[in-house]
Amino acid sequence: MLMRKGLIIFLFVVLTIMPTTVYAGNNEFIYYTNSNGVELTKQQYSNLLRGFDVDIINSMTQEMIDLYKNDGELNNYCENEAYILSDETYDVSGNLKSVKETKLTEKQAKEYLKNKKIDVSEDNSANSVTGISLLSLSNWSDTHTTAMKKITMNVTTGASVSYKSVTLTTEWLILPSIRSYDVIDLMPGSTSFTINNTCISGYQKADSTTYSYSYGSSNTKITSTGVGISMNLSNSATSSLVCSITVIFITGADPFYAYGSYQHATSTVTLSESQNYSINSGGYGGVIDFNSSVKSKYDNTSGLSVRWSLSDII
Repeated sequence: MLMRKGLIIFLFVVLTIMPTTVYAGNNEFIYYTNSNGVELTKQQYSNLLRGFDVDIINSMTQEMIDLYKNDGELNNYCENEAYILSDETYDVSGNLKSVKETKLTEKQAKEYLKNKKIDVSEDNSANSVTGISLLSLSNWSDTHTTAMKKITMNVTTGASVSYKSVTLTTEWLILPSIRSYDVIDLMPGSTSFTINNTCISGYQKADSTTYSYSYGSSNTKITSTGVGISMNLSNSATSSLVCSITVIFITGADPFYAYGSYQHATSTVTLSESQNYSINSGGYGGVIDFNSSVKSKYDNTSGLSVRWSLSDII
């Protein structure tokens, strides 16, 4: 009797400590769950990695993931990037007096980060740097700051090429001193497109902390011409800061053009002020057309564009 009782206790302990396996709907293991609670198998996660990085996948909505998770033809096309060095001068009251923006090659950006100087003898082709002269202070009370960012833009498509996922990402290589509501926007070149509001996502990653944005966020602005997100830059970031937006545009346009703009606030602005703009080609970066009362509070960073065509990928 004692032996039988001991066996029952042993079996209970073994069953209690055995790991519990969670299955997806098709009886496969759940390998990954993103910040929105979207569950993926290992194969589905691998499929998504063909077109998106881990931080984008982490912020995507259920609807965005459902479009691509079982798509074995997903791929990232036509990437464009820019390295931008910004030099800003402020007066004693903290008002921006002037901004100098210089486009760099990847090699020059790495050199500046290492040595705080740039070899201007290098040929930059279309974005040639003919000279780097940091702004000198106009009087003793002025202050001068330098920041650097890498802006990347790309298009991802899968088996259904009508669904074009466009991403714009800004990585701060030298963190900005002013941190308020920066604005990141996407605008398709075609006038014939559809945006499913549930297929909009974005994130701000400050060191190891990630803030996600979706169509339901008060920070997100959706218009008939494009989508933007206002992101209040985290003051807690000390080593890395990344801002990104992804929108799926439904369009049969071929070739398909898209335009992206990231505008950095050079003084403190409210969320309402940061959203006081329209989306059109006459705006900052060819996308964000701020109201005149707000325009002077942003740095007018150059925009990026990408061109996608089925003929380029088959």
